[in-house]
Amino acid sequence: MAALRELTILSPYEYSFAGQSIRVAEQPSLAAGGTVSPQEAMLGALQAQFYGSVYNRTFAGRTIPQAPSRLTNMTNELSRANPGRERWDHGWQVYQVMPNGVVQAHKHGNAQMFYPGQYIPLGGTTGSQVSVQNGAIVSAYLAKELRNFQDGFYVVLSENVQPFYEQTTLVRIYWHLRPEGAVPMVRELISRFNRFQVPFRFKCLAYPELYDRFDAGVLFVGRRQWDITALLVEELYTKLVDYLKPEVPLFSKRLAPGLAFAEDPGNGESFGTSRCRLIAEGVWTSYQRGVHTESARLEHIVDAFVRAGIPPERPWLNPGSVDIYDVRVT
Repeated sequence: MAALRELTILSPYEYSFAGQSIRVAEQPSLAAGGTVSPQEAMLGALQAQFYGSVYNRTFAGRTIPQAPSRLTNMTNELSRANPGRERWDHGWQVYQVMPNGVVQAHKHGNAQMFYPGQYIPLGGTTGSQVSVQNGAIVSAYLAKELRNFQDGFYVVLSENVQPFYEQTTLVRIYWHLRPEGAVPMVRELISRFNRFQVPFRFKCLAYPELYDRFDAGVLFVGRRQWDITALLVEELYTKLVDYLKPEVPLFSKRLAPGLAFAEDPGNGESFGTSRCRLIAEGVWTSYQRGVHTESARLEHIVDAFVRAGIPPERPWLNPGSVDIYDVRVT
């Protein structure tokens, strides 16, 4: 890995990368008035460095690229291409009410969080601000998109609500989209997955200037939906291949040029940050033991994956998983 040759840990508080010295600032801890240890601060900095410089883009011998000063927002264009239907859905039962008015509700085994304005009590009217209690039956607004859920991304929601239990068994399918492919991707993917009632979530970058990432588009589906997902992905790939660049994110399983797969960690952390954390741990272990050769670092990185239960030869899998994931594309 070329990036490893560009990295030198100078002290527990400083490292150099691609010719630039970087001081690791103290970070506040969750404990009131405390800070994280120098080791944790360094691991976090290295994790972010590898994620921004290596994981989802070609390493060009420099630190994390700076975002362009001017960005063109194409969210409205993406929204117009989204054929999903928004609607009020009746019969959700509240099981948790938070102080800020957010509620957790379930229906037919599906659980979802709804913000004020996204639910109304039984017999209420749109726009009413009536408070609810646990056990209340509400109507919930099922949106087709989230415009501000994640900075820089346009997020699509399926018409079929993703079951709560699937949130810990998601798989990710990466699309290395060109910016001109975002609108056709949204239109074609959503129409197919909604037609077959497959619960999903999809996100793509909202700014064409940021499409230097290998993960410009990411599809999230439940693992149990893999068989139908694979068939739909094969069909989609044929239609969208001209909008794809060939590279895929580091540690993902390359299914075809510009198309890759990984299991979601299921703990709220992204796949990329979880794997970059293991790189950071391996590099830090090498520093602690005073061995700085590339081969020694690679050995300690492999050890970090093994300790985490992740097979180094199949780093796209979670601990204990079997690789059943393939698609057939031409």
